[in-house]
Amino acid sequence: MTQTHHEQSTTLFENAYRETKKSLNVPDEILIRLNETFFASVGGALEKLKEAMNANDYEAMKMHAHSVKGASSTLHYVTISAIAAEIEEHAQQKEAYAEGLIALSNEFAAAADGYRMWKSARPSS
Repeated sequence: MTQTHHEQSTTLFENAYRETKKSLNVPDEILIRLNETFFASVGGALEKLKEAMNANDYEAMKMHAHSVKGASSTLHYVTISAIAAEIEEHAQQKEAYAEGLIALSNEFAAAADGYRMWKSARPSS
């Protein structure tokens, strides 16, 4: 049976959340704050990455891709981290990688959707 976009997004977030909780061993409130910060900061970094790619600014591409890679790795967004690493490698070779940016943006949007859905379904404390 094929998962809907809603189910895929929620699963993506829940898998990352579960792995992060296990590795960091912190309360849910801390994980929620970390995810809030992640989605805000990585959203901004993606915009800057797009601008750098459009300007063929490979140093800025590397920097922003590296930032996304590190933040997503810490919170166990494995696919986001892997795509950011690919973009970083392309920037190192002074190559634009529009396909990677599209994939990264889509994966980030799916994770953000999953987070929003998870958060809205979570009982209030």
